[in-house]
Amino acid sequence: SGYYVTIGTIKEVGIEYGWWYRSCKDRTCAKSLKDIGGKYKCDGCGEESIDFMSRYKIHLAVIDETESMSLVVSEREAQNFLKKSCNEMRHKIFEK
Repeated sequence: SGYYVTIGTIKEVGIEYGWWYRSCKDRTCAKSLKDIGGKYKCDGCGEESIDFMSRYKIHLAVIDETESMSLVVSEREAQNFLKKSCNEMRHKIFEK
C-alpha cells in the first residue's frame, strides 16, 4: 500500500501532554474541547455538548545519527499503526 523509510528511532514518548484529547463529535471539525463545568465547548465550531470524541495526539522524540526532533502523531496515523481507535484504546486501558 505504500513505501516506508526509516527516519530515526523513537527515543521517548512524551507524557506531559497526554496521549489523547477530547474533540468535537463533528468529524469535519475535530477541534479540542474546553471543559466548562460538566459540559464541553468546541474551540472550532463553538458547539457545547456533554459528550466528546477521543482522538490520538501522541508526542514523540525521534533521533537519528545526526539530529533529534519532536513529532506529533495524529489520529489517522496512530489509528493505522495501532489498529485501534482512540476510544477502543481508552476503554481497554481504563477497564483494568
